[in-house]
Amino acid sequence: MRISRRSAAEQRADVQRQIKILVVTAPDDLRAQLRHLTTGALITICAAFHPDPARAGEPETATRLALRLLARRHQTLTDEISQLDTLIAPLVEPVNSVPDDCRTDMRPHPASSLTRPIASASLTWWPQFPHT
Repeated sequence: MRISRRSAAEQRADVQRQIKILVVTAPDDLRAQLRHLTTGALITICAAFHPDPARAGEPETATRLALRLLARRHQTLTDEISQLDTLIAPLVEPVNSVPDDCRTDMRPHPASSLTRPIASASLTWWPQFPHT
């Protein structure tokens, strides 16, 4: 399942990059409408496009069709990742949980050497060579 999730996440990232490339290369009017949107808003708006397939030969319509298909694929992959997360979570939870009797307090004891000041003599680290 983790392999499936990783694959879906990589595909979603690829789709997101493809959408952003299409926005950059889109006709001026469409690019002006889309280029300042957040990724989430861009996906939502593009998925809601209803371009006329009969006009697919026109650059703006063709771009809208491609953006719509990619945005819907992004949404489908996001749903798939969420479903996989729901399936994976109960499987890894027992592995990641630590029983209460195994928990320890990792703070140093107040009397430990980690909390006492270091004597200035112990800071000398440079080797001492005899004078000749």
